[in-house]
Parts: sequence; C-alpha cells; structure tokens
Amino acid sequence: MPAIPVQNIDDFLESVTHKYYDRTNYKDLSVNLRQSVFAKYIVNRAGHTSDEGMRQDEMEGDLVHWKLMYAYADTFRLIAPYSELETKRVTMTTHGQMFWSMNETNYNFCVTEDQFRTNKVKLIDAIDEREHGMYNSYVLGMEKLMLGPGPTSVPTAGEPTPPASLLWWLQPYNGNANYPAYDANGSSAPITLSVGPDATSSGFVGMDPPGFSSIGTGGVFRSTVPGWRNRAGIYTSITPTDFVDTLIECTEKCQFTPMRTYAELAPGEDPDWMYLTTYSRIKGMRRILQSGNDNIEQDLGQFKGRVVLHGVPFQEVPLWSNQDLGYNLNTGTVLGINWKTWKYFYKSGMRMQKMPLIVHPTMPDVRVRRMLDSGQIVCFDCRSNFRIDSTVAVTESN
Repeated sequence: MPAIPVQNIDDFLESVTHKYYDRTNYKDLSVNLRQSVFAKYIVNRAGHTSDEGMRQDEMEGDLVHWKLMYAYADTFRLIAPYSELETKRVTMTTHGQMFWSMNETNYNFCVTEDQFRTNKVKLIDAIDEREHGMYNSYVLGMEKLMLGPGPTSVPTAGEPTPPASLLWWLQPYNGNANYPAYDANGSSAPITLSVGPDATSSGFVGMDPPGFSSIGTGGVFRSTVPGWRNRAGIYTSITPTDFVDTLIECTEKCQFTPMRTYAELAPGEDPDWMYLTTYSRIKGMRRILQSGNDNIEQDLGQFKGRVVLHGVPFQEVPLWSNQDLGYNLNTGTVLGINWKTWKYFYKSGMRMQKMPLIVHPTMPDVRVRRMLDSGQIVCFDCRSNFRIDSTVAVTESN
C-alpha cells in the first residue's frame, strides 16, 4: 500500500472517522488514576434532550443563568371580626449567574515523520495514539478542576477562568461562631454554632467562597440568603461519637436519604445520593464496622464491599489521594452529594469541539488539531448537600 502524498494527508485525515481506529494494539500506562469522578458522575449524567429538542446540558448566552426563589410574602396573621386587610409584596425570585470557563487541548504531528510516510492503516494508528492522549489530557485536566478548590477570585476580562468545583460550591466551616440569619422579610437574627469535635459543630453555615464576598456564590449572597448555604461540619477522629454522628446529623438534616435502599438498586447502578471522600476515611469506617456491634450497623454498614450510611454509599475520589499528580487533599473531607441538584452545562456549540487541522505558524510541516471546550457546573440546591472536614491534618497515600 503506497504512502499518501504529503499534500493529501490533511484531506485524508479530515475524512477519516473514529470507527477506523484500533485501540487494542497498545496498553495505556499514561494515566495513573483509577477513576475519573468528573467523567463518570458529571459528564455521563449530561446529554438528555428536552421537549424542545435542545440539549438540556447546553446553554446559550454570555453567562449561565438559572432562577432561584429566595423569599416569600409573609402575610400570615391572626385576625378578629372586621379586621382590616393587610398585605405586602416582596421580591421573591432572583437569577443566579455564573461565568463560562473555556479550555483547550491539542495534539500535533509532522507530515514528514516516518509514521506519516507509510500506508493508511499505520497513519490512522498514529493519529489514534495522539487523539487518545488528547482525551486523556482533557479528562484529567477537568478532574483536577472539578475536584480542586475552584477559582479564588472574581474572573476578569481576558484572563483564563477556571470553572467552579464541588469544593467551591460546598464550603467548609470557617471557624466563625456567629452567622447572620435572615427570614423572608429580611430581618436579622444571628445564629450561634457551638464549636467542638462532635455533632454539635455542624450547621447550615457554608458561606461564600474566599474571594467572592463581593458578588456572592453564583451572584447570590449567602450572608443574606440562608437557604443558599450548604451544611458544614467538623470532626477530629473517625469514631462513632464524632465522625459517624456528624455524618448522621448532616445526612438527616439535609434529607439525604434515598427512597430505596442501596441493596435494592440494580447491579452496577449508582444512586443519586453519594458520599465522596478519600480512601483513608473509608478505611477508618471499615475498622469501626469490624470492631463494632449491632447498634453501629443500624447506621453504618456494607453492601457489595462498599461502606454505606443510611443506605447511601461512600465513593473514593482517587485524585484526592494521588501524590503522583501533585494533588493530595489533607483535610479529611467528606462531601454529601445529591447529584439531582447538580448540573454541568456546556456553552452551546462548545462541547469538546475538535477544530480543523491547522498549519503551525512557524513550522510549515507541522499540523495541529485543537479541541475547544466551554462549560460550568451549577448546584441548584446547596442546602441539600453538605461537607465535613477534619480538624486534624490527614496524610493520604496512593
């Protein structure tokens, strides 16, 4: 089979589809991550189509917009015969808004390389290797962003903007004892959080992320809208009276209970409710089960090898324990995630869009293919999710 002329390589590659690719001839050792939470639980849950035919995970416009009801007209009162009518009107809804984040991944090749001066099959294999590596880079990059700390300052024009993240939306207890609380009419009534290594150190106190006090979380201030805060808590050690009790309180007060138990789910199916944490936390809970009694097993148990609490499974986040990638979470964090309250939106027409091959500006024999992607993650109900963190630094290992 003769080699393809250099001037025809671009046209040939543009016309080749993925069905010709053969990924069985090599073993991918390039990614030392057992599982991507972003790919499995965020991307794979997107892609449904609405009645209007538009993808529900795509949105048009300069910003991500959604509606929130944060107040109501409190007109309830006791009356007597001939009481005069009293009514009021308040602004009940607002629109949350978030910036788009855009990223790029690419690969390149030289048309005079030996791999590209051979037959069509080997040429396709060479491109397949590069495309496979590009997608690896994209998934790992998004995993770091989605499970990382998120942006630390308000985005500015012309600068690369990271997307928000699970840890950005669900803020930890920040050490303050007093928090402002507001009713539907806007009157303040400060609440006090007692601090200590037990279940009393948790509450709906997840405030705006650091660096966003000037615009709020998604444009809504948690200082004035208590229903927009996530629950947060702290613990010192993995014991039934500290760690487990704190989790149980968060679980019950966030209505974090599936309508069916985990054991009733179909094999291989993951529920909408889930605890995301590190392996050391799961290991500690297994030790409690091994040394526990029937009382602890009423709350904490195992099903098909996975630790569950009130029927909700714990899912390890390998990135949070991976030292090789330079990302090692030492806060002992557990996120209580209700996936029904989360949505990852792609900017319309910008979902992993592979661009046409271009000639490198300074190397005329080199071709570059870019993949552009723009999206943002949104939590529609922060109060249905929670986060607890350890007061003692935790050492994680691969």
